[in-house]
Amino acid sequence: MHCLTLRCIPILATLFLFSCAAAWPQAASSDGTPSVCPPKTHVVPVTDHYGNITVTDPYRWLEEQTSPETRAWIEAENRCTQAALAGVPGRDSLHQRLAALFRTDTYSAPIERSGRYFFTKRMGDQDLSLIYVRRSRHGTDELLVNPLGWSKDHSVSSGIEEVSRSGKFLFYDRREGGQDEVSVHAFDVDSRRDLPDVLPSAVYFSIAPTPDDRGVYYTKATPSGPRAYYHAMGTDPREDKVIYGEGLGRDRILAVLLSDNGRYLVYIVFHGSGSEQTELYVQDVSDHEPIVTVVSDIPRHFDPYLAGSTLTFERIGMLRIGMFTLPILLLPERTSGVKLFRKLTTPSLILPRSAESSSLNISTMPLQKS
Repeated sequence: MHCLTLRCIPILATLFLFSCAAAWPQAASSDGTPSVCPPKTHVVPVTDHYGNITVTDPYRWLEEQTSPETRAWIEAENRCTQAALAGVPGRDSLHQRLAALFRTDTYSAPIERSGRYFFTKRMGDQDLSLIYVRRSRHGTDELLVNPLGWSKDHSVSSGIEEVSRSGKFLFYDRREGGQDEVSVHAFDVDSRRDLPDVLPSAVYFSIAPTPDDRGVYYTKATPSGPRAYYHAMGTDPREDKVIYGEGLGRDRILAVLLSDNGRYLVYIVFHGSGSEQTELYVQDVSDHEPIVTVVSDIPRHFDPYLAGSTLTFERIGMLRIGMFTLPILLLPERTSGVKLFRKLTTPSLILPRSAESSSLNISTMPLQKS
C-alpha cells in the first residue's frame, strides 16, 4: 500500500496502535517499583442536573490539572505508554515520516479591521501559532503576540478572540495547558503593549468591542449559567456587572452580536451546543432601552445578522433555509410580532428573500423607533 496523501495517516496510526496494544508491559514507577499498566483510574462520581436531565461524571477530578492526584495519574499513564511503545519495530521511521507530514506552515483566515489584517501563523518548526498583523493587504507581517516564551514545554497557547473595529485593540486569549478556560487580554496594536484589561480565566462565548473603543461586551460561563457583561476599558474587570442572562441555566449558551454603530445589541441564546433551538433578543444599548424578544419558544435554529439598524435572521432546520423579518419596532410593548412570527415558521413555508414584499414576506427587520 502506497500512502501518498494525508488520508493514509489515520490508517497508519490505527495499525500502529493495534500493533502495540496486544501486550502492555509492566511499567516501573519513579522509585523503580512495578506499577499497574495501564494504571487504574479512581472513580469519584460528580452529579449535575440540567433541567430534568441528570448527568454523572466519574472523572471530574481529572480536570484539576495541577492537583497532585492528576499529575500522578498522568505520569503513570505516560510511563505505561512509553513502555508499550518503546519496543515496537519501525517506530522511529514512522515517527519521522509523520513529523515530516505534519510539520507544515499554517495560517488562519485574516480578520480585516479598518484596513488592518489580523491572523495567526505557525511555521513548520514551531509548536504554537503566533499572532500577526498586516497594515495593508500586501504589507509585511508584524508580530504582535508570541506565546513561545510563555512556557518551557510550549503548553501555554494563544488565539485571536476579536479585534476592535478601528483595528486599535486586539483581544487575544491565553490558554494554560489545554484547559477549556482562557483569560482574555487586551493589546494596544499601535503601542505594541498589553493593557491592564484582563478578563479572568473562564469559558468565553463571545467578545464584542464597541466601535468607539471605550468598552467591550462579552459573554462567559459561570457556575450558575451563561451571563453577558459590559467592561469599560481602563477599569477593573472584577467590577464588571451582569447585563443579561440571569435565570439562564448551565444547559444554555449565550452570545452577543453588536451592530456596527454600537447601538443595537443582539442576545443569542442556544439551547445547548448541539441544539436546534435558538432564542433572539435585541436591545438599544445607546438609550438603555428594555430588551425586546425577537424569537423564543420556537424549535428552530436562527442565525442573526446586523447591518446598521437592520436585523436579518436566518432560519436553519427542516432541510429549509429562509430569511425572515418581523414588523417589530424597538419598543418593549410591541410584542405582537412574536405571535405573528409563529405563522412564518411552518415547515411547508418558504419565504422570499426580497425586502419589497409585504410585512409577512420581507427579509429584514427595521430596528429604528418610530
